[in-house]
Amino acid sequence: MKTMHKLIVILTFVFAFTGATLPALAAATNNDTTTTTTVEQSATATPQSDSTTTHEEPSTIQKIISGIISLVFLIVSLTLMLGPIAHMAYVNYKLKKLKTPKSAADFAAERAKLGKAAASTDAENQQSARLLADAFEQYSIVEPVEPAPGQAQTGDEQILRKPAKMKELIAAQKLLEQVIAIAPTDEGVLEEYNRQREFLYSQLARSFYGSTRMLVVCILVFAAFGFLPAMTGGWGFWTGLAVFLGFGGVPVAMYYMGSLTPQFMIDRKKLNPGTWGKVFVGIAAVAFGSGYTIRTRYSDGSTSDDHSGHWIALFLGVMVLCAIAASLIIWGFFSYIRNYVIHW
Repeated sequence: MKTMHKLIVILTFVFAFTGATLPALAAATNNDTTTTTTVEQSATATPQSDSTTTHEEPSTIQKIISGIISLVFLIVSLTLMLGPIAHMAYVNYKLKKLKTPKSAADFAAERAKLGKAAASTDAENQQSARLLADAFEQYSIVEPVEPAPGQAQTGDEQILRKPAKMKELIAAQKLLEQVIAIAPTDEGVLEEYNRQREFLYSQLARSFYGSTRMLVVCILVFAAFGFLPAMTGGWGFWTGLAVFLGFGGVPVAMYYMGSLTPQFMIDRKKLNPGTWGKVFVGIAAVAFGSGYTIRTRYSDGSTSDDHSGHWIALFLGVMVLCAIAASLIIWGFFSYIRNYVIHW
């Protein structure tokens, strides 16, 4: 799993580099074609061709190359935007399997859907017990349970285990998913499964630990970008909705889902939610509040006010808000890497 995470990070940066360089490569290809055509025309031009200049259309091969480059760039862009969202949705979907406890009746119903007998066999119960024991062994922090006062240690005391790293919880989750696939109906196995399930879910349950202020501000900016022209007659309501969802849907989804942090990471890092978002929104508030009025007094006692400073402050505030909205998808991508890939 650690190797797979590294591979995902490497591919991500490769895609990012490719997405950044492909437009430049396409532009360079077009520039080379234009330069070559111009040189050929200059070399074969006659003195009588001063008044009229003809430009050759790109050849079929050049059109195909340009189309392939554009298609690759589109695929890379969609992968960078939609790939992480699909991965995050899949991770949260798998976590829901651990949310509710399972009873013998629940697993019996699951077995009926798979065409199995209602009751699990001894071999299935033993296999499930081994998987649960392996899941318990994944946690590296061992804490023995002290005997009650007045009781002597017998050597049969229980021990407690806690995870030290996120990868231990992920490994335990995979083992419990195998138990779910087996669907044991033995009461002892079910009791142990539900005990481990409850602990595992409490550690993997995700909470939004991004900036609510920044998210709301960005939604308002995207809504203004989509619906203000609709209100002024620039385009219709449905076009405005499409623009709002097209420009704001992916960044908002990326940031919100990427900021869903496992409880284990929250407890370990003692995270303070939305710190940078508060800073950015604070900068925008300062920009809006920096307006001023210049009052001029004349010798006859009259005055005149110049309010242009408020318009400048308004312009600066809007620019800061647009910059925050434009960077939302970047912050969401970094949150995705931290909370879903490297678990840092």
